Amino acid sequence: MNTGKEVAATTAPAADERLAYRGLGQRMLVRPEIVGMLAAVLLYMFFWGATRPFGNAGGVATVLDVSATLGIMAVAVAVLMIGGEFDLSSGAMTGAMGIVIVLLVKETGELGGAGLSYWIAIPLSLAVALGIGWLNGTMVERTALPSFIVTLATFFVLRGLKLAGSKIIVDQIQVGRADEGAHYDFWKNIFGSTWERQDHVWAARDTIYTVLLLVGGVLVAMALYQFAFKRNTQRNPTGLAVLVAGLAGIGVGVILMHSLDGSDWLTMVVLAASSLVASFGLCLWRYARLAGNGGVRLTPEVTRSVGIGIGALVLAVIAALIFDSTDDTNIVSLITEQGLRAILFMTLMAVGLVYLAIGVQKARDVSPASKALLLGLLGVAVFAMALFIQSESTGPKFRAELFASMSVLALVVLCWAAMSWLFEIRGKEDDGADQLARRVTLIGGLLALAGIIV
Repeated sequence: MNTGKEVAATTAPAADERLAYRGLGQRMLVRPEIVGMLAAVLLYMFFWGATRPFGNAGGVATVLDVSATLGIMAVAVAVLMIGGEFDLSSGAMTGAMGIVIVLLVKETGELGGAGLSYWIAIPLSLAVALGIGWLNGTMVERTALPSFIVTLATFFVLRGLKLAGSKIIVDQIQVGRADEGAHYDFWKNIFGSTWERQDHVWAARDTIYTVLLLVGGVLVAMALYQFAFKRNTQRNPTGLAVLVAGLAGIGVGVILMHSLDGSDWLTMVVLAASSLVASFGLCLWRYARLAGNGGVRLTPEVTRSVGIGIGALVLAVIAALIFDSTDDTNIVSLITEQGLRAILFMTLMAVGLVYLAIGVQKARDVSPASKALLLGLLGVAVFAMALFIQSESTGPKFRAELFASMSVLALVVLCWAAMSWLFEIRGKEDDGADQLARRVTLIGGLLALAGIIV
């Protein structure tokens, strides 16, 4: 016969898994903006590798010349579509506001015009545009009609006003030129000028860019530790001293990188060692030590994922060695031998790294030591593939830029693995830590963005 406690235990409902604490990786992947950012990075990497000019300053400027004018409208329309609404009048609105500005700045006379300055005409046109937008929104809200119908009506109204209004006011369809108003040259410098980057070389540009990007990256890295690790009740001042020493070493490594060719092993060793020291100092200063890491144990699921990952990486290397990187003869329709080599290598490498990451995720439920070990293996695999890409590539993009990016990624993973071995990963919510981490992430991201803009 079961006792009362046994009956209660067997009939108690299981805890809802949706209320369980989620780690940093899970919390990031469930946020739509992070997934969108990853998709943008993957698209950028594809076009960066597929075309020669994409990724440098000239290529980015060419893309921005097209995307800026379209993006001004596309961003607003995309926000509407995310909210389940639509605006068909946005295109007609663009042309209508251009006509409004021209009519406002034209000199008064037989052909119409208000003779106003651009300083008055541009705010007035903005007010008209906002008023039409308010009218669209009010009509949708008050009448409960679909936004598609309301904005379609606005589209036809604006088109009719552009044609009929222009004919009535200036007796022709073309209302005139935009350069007829006062203070045109000032506003042209803002909206219609061309800025040549090479004509404005700033002597301190590289220094400021490097400092801002480095400080921003360090702050984002510190925020990631704040998100993931359990805070200690008492700060350890020794850790702060170690952190400062590690950051100083990173600064020395960056100086060596700019004074040498950027690929010297001394630079890599100094940066790697300093990053590990800085990470250890930060965790020693702020986070709790791991009482017991549980030892290394590999379950069949973990072993299978790791085996598939390593096998895919080996096949990627074999495929790159078998096919000729200089042979441009077609094997399949529109696919050359060197193209097939690149496709097989990149696909197999991606599969291998993903399966190793899956193994890390599964090892998290086994023990902290198992997860840290496989995370270290993932970092070593990323760096090994970076070395192989550098040895097999002839272009500077892959030999320098891709190699550097993969090396930094491998270093981040290895630092995280080492700290996971020594310090305790958070297992419950900590709102105070998360709020501080968000602020630091925002500041670091803004500094890095400012560096890129410089």
